Amino acid sequence: MNHLIIGYGGIGKALTEKILSVPGNYVTVISRSNPPNLDYHIQADLTDPDQAENALNQLQGKPDIVINTIGMLHDDNHQPEKSLTQLSKLAALDSIAINTLPFAYLCQHLSSHVDAEKPVKVVTLSARVSSVSDNHLGGWHSYRMSKCALNMLMRNISIEWKRTHPNYVCCAYHPGTVDTNLSKPFQANVKSDHLFTPERAAEDLYNFLQTMSTSHHGQLVDYDQKIIPF
Repeated sequence: MNHLIIGYGGIGKALTEKILSVPGNYVTVISRSNPPNLDYHIQADLTDPDQAENALNQLQGKPDIVINTIGMLHDDNHQPEKSLTQLSKLAALDSIAINTLPFAYLCQHLSSHVDAEKPVKVVTLSARVSSVSDNHLGGWHSYRMSKCALNMLMRNISIEWKRTHPNYVCCAYHPGTVDTNLSKPFQANVKSDHLFTPERAAEDLYNFLQTMSTSHHGQLVDYDQKIIPF
């Protein structure tokens, strides 16, 4: 199987290692940094649509499975908002630029690199907190909005591809709370059995990819392979 992974953070790195541990699997990684010890890597920032197009033009072979792992909850300039008074235009736009638009740019050009008749599985990491119906705590406005927009984008893409690329299956995936830099400042209230290592998250995601089917098309799926209404 030929895999294309976008991003090489905690989950992206662990997933790459998991996939490559299975004989017959191949991985191409697209990321901003240049990871060591990878045979196939394309350096690009997919928040830039031109770089996204150029990166996909460099693909060697057509992917069977595509996984977008790019995501941002906080950085040096922004922390998740606890109050509406903390919401800023810059934080909201940065969240959308990183959490939402790269998947749009990826899918925009992906269909021109893979035959419509070829079965392809496309997954983007999302989050349970993106669900409007599951939101009982509030807060984290920018992150929630951007991931909610990602879900809608994914659903729109799945509807369009049902007409134009009927052999594509596209969904969003919630990996749980994973012990990465993204969740590190917010792990204090997470029960130990609900805080997953990147390796555990990669294992769960890899197992899901093996059973992913048309029943998941346009859905948000969690690590237990249950549908999350959004």
